[in-house]
Amino acid sequence: AYFIPLTKSRFFDRLVPAARWDAIDKNPDNKGFDVNRLTVGLGFAFEQKNISSILRLDYEWYFIENELDILNKYPEMDSDKFTVELVFTF
Repeated sequence: AYFIPLTKSRFFDRLVPAARWDAIDKNPDNKGFDVNRLTVGLGFAFEQKNISSILRLDYEWYFIENELDILNKYPEMDSDKFTVELVFTF
Protein backbone atom coordinates (compact mmCIF):
# COMPACT_ATOMS: atom_id res chain seq x y z
CA ALA A 1 0.00 0.00 0.00
CA TYR A 2 1.05 3.57 -0.60
CA PHE A 3 1.65 5.62 2.55
CA ILE A 4 2.89 9.03 3.60
CA PRO A 5 5.17 9.16 6.68
CA LEU A 6 3.94 11.42 9.49
CA THR A 7 7.00 12.71 11.32
CA LYS A 8 5.34 15.32 13.55
CA SER A 9 2.38 13.31 14.85
CA ARG A 10 2.28 12.04 18.43
CA PHE A 11 -0.19 9.25 17.70
CA PHE A 12 0.27 8.03 14.11
CA ASP A 13 3.27 6.96 12.02
CA ARG A 14 1.82 7.25 8.54
CA LEU A 15 -1.14 8.34 6.46
CA VAL A 16 -2.58 5.70 4.10
CA PRO A 17 -4.84 6.93 1.26
CA ALA A 18 -7.08 4.27 -0.26
CA ALA A 19 -9.61 3.73 -3.03
CA ARG A 20 -11.58 0.56 -3.65
CA TRP A 21 -14.28 -0.56 -6.05
CA ASP A 22 -16.31 -3.72 -5.49
CA ALA A 23 -19.50 -5.18 -6.91
CA ILE A 24 -22.24 -7.73 -6.22
CA ASP A 25 -24.28 -9.57 -8.81
CA LYS A 26 -27.12 -11.95 -7.97
CA ASN A 27 -27.22 -13.58 -11.41
CA PRO A 28 -23.90 -13.40 -13.29
CA ASP A 29 -24.55 -12.29 -16.85
CA ASN A 30 -23.07 -9.94 -19.40
CA LYS A 31 -25.25 -6.99 -18.37
CA GLY A 32 -23.01 -5.77 -15.56
CA PHE A 33 -23.32 -5.93 -11.80
CA ASP A 34 -26.47 -5.34 -9.76
CA VAL A 35 -24.73 -3.18 -7.15
CA ASN A 36 -21.39 -1.37 -7.39
CA ARG A 37 -19.65 0.40 -4.52
CA LEU A 38 -16.84 2.93 -4.64
CA THR A 39 -14.98 3.60 -1.39
CA VAL A 40 -12.36 6.32 -0.88
CA GLY A 41 -10.71 7.36 2.34
CA LEU A 42 -7.73 7.92 4.55
CA GLY A 43 -6.15 5.67 7.13
CA PHE A 44 -4.06 6.81 10.07
CA ALA A 45 -1.62 4.03 10.98
CA PHE A 46 0.42 3.29 14.09
CA GLU A 47 2.98 0.54 14.57
CA GLN A 48 5.12 -0.31 17.57
CA LYS A 49 6.90 -3.62 18.27
CA ASN A 50 4.21 -6.34 18.32
CA ILE A 51 1.10 -4.24 17.76
CA SER A 52 -0.18 -2.09 14.94
CA SER A 53 -3.42 -0.29 14.24
CA ILE A 54 -5.12 1.77 11.59
CA LEU A 55 -7.98 4.21 11.96
CA ARG A 56 -9.85 4.35 8.65
CA LEU A 57 -12.15 7.20 7.64
CA ASP A 58 -14.01 6.30 4.44
CA TYR A 59 -16.90 7.43 2.28
CA GLU A 60 -18.88 4.83 0.31
CA TRP A 61 -20.96 5.53 -2.81
CA TYR A 62 -23.45 2.89 -3.98
CA PHE A 63 -24.53 2.56 -7.61
CA ILE A 64 -27.60 0.33 -7.83
CA GLU A 65 -28.89 -1.20 -11.06
CA ASN A 66 -31.08 -3.87 -9.42
CA GLU A 67 -31.87 -3.91 -5.71
CA LEU A 68 -30.76 -7.02 -3.83
CA ASP A 69 -32.65 -8.57 -0.91
CA ILE A 70 -29.46 -8.92 1.13
CA LEU A 71 -28.92 -5.14 0.99
CA ASN A 72 -32.55 -4.16 1.65
CA LYS A 73 -32.97 -5.22 5.28
CA TYR A 74 -32.26 -1.67 6.49
CA PRO A 75 -32.22 1.59 4.47
CA GLU A 76 -28.63 2.28 5.59
CA MET A 77 -27.25 -0.90 4.02
CA ASP A 78 -27.15 0.37 0.44
CA SER A 79 -27.07 4.12 1.16
CA ASP A 80 -24.07 6.36 0.58
CA LYS A 81 -22.31 6.70 3.92
CA PHE A 82 -19.32 7.86 5.91
CA THR A 83 -17.67 5.03 7.88
CA VAL A 84 -15.11 4.89 10.68
CA GLU A 85 -13.19 1.68 11.31
CA LEU A 86 -10.48 0.86 13.85
CA VAL A 87 -8.34 -2.24 13.18
CA PHE A 88 -5.80 -3.69 15.63
CA THR A 89 -3.21 -6.28 14.62
CA PHE A 90 -1.09 -8.13 17.15
